[in-house]
Amino acid sequence: MIHTSTVGSLPTLPHRPYLTWAPPVGTVHLTADAADLHPRRGNWHGWVRASALTHIAAKPDAATTLNATRGFLHDSDENRRLAEMLRHRPEDFGAAGEPIVLWARHIEVSRHPGSRITLHLHGPECVNGFQSLTTIAHCGRELEPARLDRAFARVDVVTGPEEDLARLRRLHYESRLYSNAVRPQDNLSRCAHLARIRAQYQDDGIDFDWRRGVVAGPHTGSYDIGMVFRALACFHGTAGPELIHRVGTDEGLDATWSDLDDRAYRALMNDGVQAVGVQRALETYSAALREIARLNNWSVAGHRHLIKYAPDLVIWTAARRLPLDELHRDGGGGFRWGTDEGNDAFRHMIRAAADELVAAYQVVSPKPSGPGRKNYKGEADRLDVWLKIVSRLPRLGKL
Repeated sequence: MIHTSTVGSLPTLPHRPYLTWAPPVGTVHLTADAADLHPRRGNWHGWVRASALTHIAAKPDAATTLNATRGFLHDSDENRRLAEMLRHRPEDFGAAGEPIVLWARHIEVSRHPGSRITLHLHGPECVNGFQSLTTIAHCGRELEPARLDRAFARVDVVTGPEEDLARLRRLHYESRLYSNAVRPQDNLSRCAHLARIRAQYQDDGIDFDWRRGVVAGPHTGSYDIGMVFRALACFHGTAGPELIHRVGTDEGLDATWSDLDDRAYRALMNDGVQAVGVQRALETYSAALREIARLNNWSVAGHRHLIKYAPDLVIWTAARRLPLDELHRDGGGGFRWGTDEGNDAFRHMIRAAADELVAAYQVVSPKPSGPGRKNYKGEADRLDVWLKIVSRLPRLGKL
C-alpha cells in the first residue's frame, strides 16, 4: 500500500529516487548486422536492410507514436516512385532521399550470438524519413523478405537531452535551405546523345558542357544549352511551330528536359544529331538573331511587333528555305553553313520570312477599326496565332 501525504487536496507520492526517471512511451527494436551499425558517442549510424525496418512504421498510428512531422502521404508522387524503386530496383533504394533519423530518450544495446545486434529505442521519435519508413512498411506486406534484404537505407539513431532533440528537429526542418535544388537541366547528364556530341567536339579541341555551374560551350563566347535546343528546334527538318514554341521559354525548356523519353526531347536529341549539325545550327541561329535585332531597331510598329515577340517563328520560317536534311551531314552541300556567305544569304531569308509572316498576321488578326489599341505583346507569342499565320503561307500551309 502506498501512503500519501496531502498538500491542500492534492495527494503526492513520497520521494523515491528510483522513480525519478519516468518509463519511456513505447519502444522500438531495431535488429541488424553488427557490421552495418557503428557506435559514436552514444549514437549509432549505418546502413540497415529494409527488411529490418518494416515494423517501425507499420501501425496505422505510426505518425502519432513516432511524433512525425507529417502523416504518410499516400498520394505523393515521390512516395510512389520510392515504392517502385523498392519493388523493381531494391539495390538503388539507399540512394533515394535523405537518411532516416530516429531519436530516443534512451538506447539499450543487445548483442546476439554471431553477428547480430539489437538497438532498443525507448521513447522513439522519427525526426526525418517517416515517408521512407512507411513506404518500406507498406511494401513489406507485398514483397518477399529476400527482395527487401537487397535494399539498404541510411539510418542514424541518436539520443540525448531534449535540447538536442529540438536542435535535430530544427536542423532537419531547415535542411532544404542548405541543399541545392535539382533542376530539369541536371537530367541532361544522363543523355547519351549529348555525351556523344561532347566527345565529337573534344576530338576537335572544343569544350562542350551543358551542366549548370560549368562555363563552357561549343564556341568562344559560349552558347548555353538552352540556345542549343532552341537552335536545333528552329532548324529541325520536319517539326512544326509547336516545337519552337515549347522550347522558346524557360518553362518549356524545363518541361522538355524533365523527361528524356518525351517525344519533344527525342525530336531534338537523337542518334541523328551530330556536333557538326549543332555547330551549324548555333552559328546560323546566332546570325539570325543579330539580323532580327537590326529589324527591331527600325521596324517595330503595328503587326511588325510579331518580329519582336516571335523571333524564333521568323527563324523557323526562314529555315524552311534551307536544305535542312544536310544539317548534320559533314562535308559539302547546297548551303554553306556557318560561313560569312551562308550567314549573309540567311539574313536575306530572315527579312523575306519576316515580311511574309507580318502580312499573314495582318490577315489573321486585323487591327480593330474602332477605338482602343491592339495588344500585340499578349497575342504575338501565342501558339494558336502562330499556327493560323503559318497556315496562310503557301509554302507552309500543309505543315
